[in-house]
Amino acid sequence: MSLNNEITVISINAGGAIRGRRTKVNPKETAISLGTIIKEINIDSTMIAMQESLKIWNINNSNYVETGRELANNLDFSYRSMFAPYLDSDFHVHQTKWEQESFKGYNKIQQGNSVITNIRFGKWPWPLPVNGFPGHDKKSYISSQISNASIYSTGNRDTEPRNIIVVPLQVLNNITVFFMATHLTKLTGEDRDKTEDKRSIEASDIRLEQINQIINIVKEIQSMDNYSYKCPIILAGDFNALPGSREICKIKEFFYRIPIKNSESKVSLDDTNQVDHIFVNDIDNILTPIYSAIIEPCKIKGITDHSPIIAKFEIEKLFHKMR
Repeated sequence: MSLNNEITVISINAGGAIRGRRTKVNPKETAISLGTIIKEINIDSTMIAMQESLKIWNINNSNYVETGRELANNLDFSYRSMFAPYLDSDFHVHQTKWEQESFKGYNKIQQGNSVITNIRFGKWPWPLPVNGFPGHDKKSYISSQISNASIYSTGNRDTEPRNIIVVPLQVLNNITVFFMATHLTKLTGEDRDKTEDKRSIEASDIRLEQINQIINIVKEIQSMDNYSYKCPIILAGDFNALPGSREICKIKEFFYRIPIKNSESKVSLDDTNQVDHIFVNDIDNILTPIYSAIIEPCKIKGITDHSPIIAKFEIEKLFHKMR
């Protein structure tokens, strides 16, 4: 991976609802399919936010496969995956979730958010322990639960924990970007087209609480920003909320949303049904959006029923010259 003046951000839900309960999950096959799609995109420095990433242990041995790691291996040697589970079959035990044909024959399963990237790790904006003490030279993600405490009593999405994964990535020798990936709650029975329904309001309220937790994390990062500039923050994922919803309006108090555009005409397309989004908080205007698109539905058919999104950014020339 070479340092240049462009970065690409991709958000993709690796599960979605298209996988039936009777279709056995296979992270390796999913990763190969996603890798084929991503390789067709003209990318160099890349950040991928993956939702519903799975880590699965076979019943007969201790080996495991993980969607994000398999995708990183499928792309090329410069990629690595960071996986932050929010569900673990050892601790979130419930028949409704795990007793499906799609999980039969596995010994253990974790589900969560992954970041896959070929950009080198940046620095955390606070002092780290020195060599010889725990946590020195930490080069990994930090994750935080953003949902209310639950013992997962229903075994379905209503009480499913949610988290956010945060990674500092050094996009240039002198520029660090904080990349955040998440997946917000969707309740069973809610209807996004009927925003006044009791169930839809309840779901929206839950997501607003989760967004408030994300905003608190953003404020925390910014309060500890020890750089000579304000580090851009990119937030990507499946928000289960439409562009005009209360939830997205709340996020836009701190971020601007990348609209889906046609690469040639630069005219905004109709993305009013989009629930996957990319947001940017960039006080010093370091990143300039130059391209955005939805991956064509025909390409992701059979992998997910979501519409994965891509956004490319150019690093502002002044900062690029400071390398």
